[in-house]
Amino acid sequence: MLLDKVISTRKLIEQVKIEEDRLSKYEDYREFSQKLVDQSSAYYEFINAIKSLEATYPEEFMKPDMSKVIEKINELLETFENDPKQNKINYLTKEIDNFNTEWHEKWTKFASSKSQDVIRGLSSIKQVAGLDTDINDIIHWLEVLTNKWPISERNLQQFTRYLIRAREKLTNINASPEVQKFLDSVANNKATINDVTPEIIRWLNENNFSSNLKITYK
Repeated sequence: MLLDKVISTRKLIEQVKIEEDRLSKYEDYREFSQKLVDQSSAYYEFINAIKSLEATYPEEFMKPDMSKVIEKINELLETFENDPKQNKINYLTKEIDNFNTEWHEKWTKFASSKSQDVIRGLSSIKQVAGLDTDINDIIHWLEVLTNKWPISERNLQQFTRYLIRAREKLTNINASPEVQKFLDSVANNKATINDVTPEIIRWLNENNFSSNLKITYK
């Protein structure tokens, strides 16, 4: 009788240990799985950004070589059931983060090259155009979208539309090189009475900007 109880107790202890091991392993899997979910949701937007840039600007943005990342993902899938190791996730995170940073910099550089001239032109016009919410809106969104990452297809469409609006604004005011030089001087607070030539006065009148011109002393 006593022996039977001892045997039963030992079996119970062994079973409890097995269940504890299972629970511990389950917790490892659960934690590991959650980290995968957290990482994948963040990288989903990054992958979509790459696809959108490739589709919109195929000549400027070539598909990156992600063979190393794919290789590590395959290794992870092969060993996941038996050995879900955090270091493999860390490696993937590092590799994808490198791509993410590289493409973020590419987009910002590209967007800046497309928008900086029109932003500078519109900023100069603001000085003589007075309150123009349309110009402010265009400048604001071009700057926001230039620095936005990850960038979506919708964002790229917005960026293109604001660029078009900016160029239309600059075309409509018909600023000659002399006028643009004057606008730059105004924007930098360096314009003098000598800069207000007959051509500048004519341009101000044609665009209804003459009432915004003020002459002050230093």
